[in-house]
Amino acid sequence: MEPVSMSKDMLIVGSDDVEVTIPNQLAACSLVLRRRSILGPITMPYTGEELSNAIAAYMERSSTGKYQQMSPKETEILEEMGLGDVPAEQQQQHQHIYRTTDKEPSTRQRHSLGSCPYHHQIQEITSCDADSANSMADVINLPMITLEEFIVNNGSDGHRLWILIDTIVFDVTEYLNKHPGGRVPLLNGPGKDSTLPFYQHHGRKGNTRPLFNRLKCLAVGRMSSSDFQRVPGYQQTNTEECGNPSLRRQFLQYFHVME
Repeated sequence: MEPVSMSKDMLIVGSDDVEVTIPNQLAACSLVLRRRSILGPITMPYTGEELSNAIAAYMERSSTGKYQQMSPKETEILEEMGLGDVPAEQQQQHQHIYRTTDKEPSTRQRHSLGSCPYHHQIQEITSCDADSANSMADVINLPMITLEEFIVNNGSDGHRLWILIDTIVFDVTEYLNKHPGGRVPLLNGPGKDSTLPFYQHHGRKGNTRPLFNRLKCLAVGRMSSSDFQRVPGYQQTNTEECGNPSLRRQFLQYFHVME
């Protein structure tokens, strides 16, 4: 039998058709996943959120080396993936990464996006250096982007792929294939207001710092309130009814957005 190529991340498709990326370093620990991926994306009878939460629990345990209580559902999913136990070697590997630096992981280091239901996986940071993530200057001084500029950058005909959240514009062109929730949620964002979907599907685990570090790397500009209100699909957002009031307050403060 030919050896399974590990050059690309594996995909698991949930029961809700959400694609969840399994990073190579995780797939390498499971013979079950490697065998099942030979024929293409793996399908499992769990939602994308359930799959991502199970992966997050596994990665957290392997990175800290400490026992973490998992829900019965997470245990069931991991056992089906062939990841019922965290190998000692992997624990040591992840612990070494976290012990060798006192800073946030820098370029090309692995980083846990633990604030989004579909982001509980180890990803590589390639677009933003961690040292600059602590500076707020870039966030405050984002250039103004017009409605027309935003609309044209819809990912077609060689244009960039931009999404808009609460007047802040993010370029997700290079992030499409890295998004643990799959490409579809991002491909649905160009040319319209993505504010409510963002708050409804992110920040459920409490620790939002990794999420904002990633958002800072992707932010390319801000839109005026008048243009924002003319964006297709615009809805005036009520913080208490947005799906995640705490995350929205943090977002507005972090990006200096005036309600």
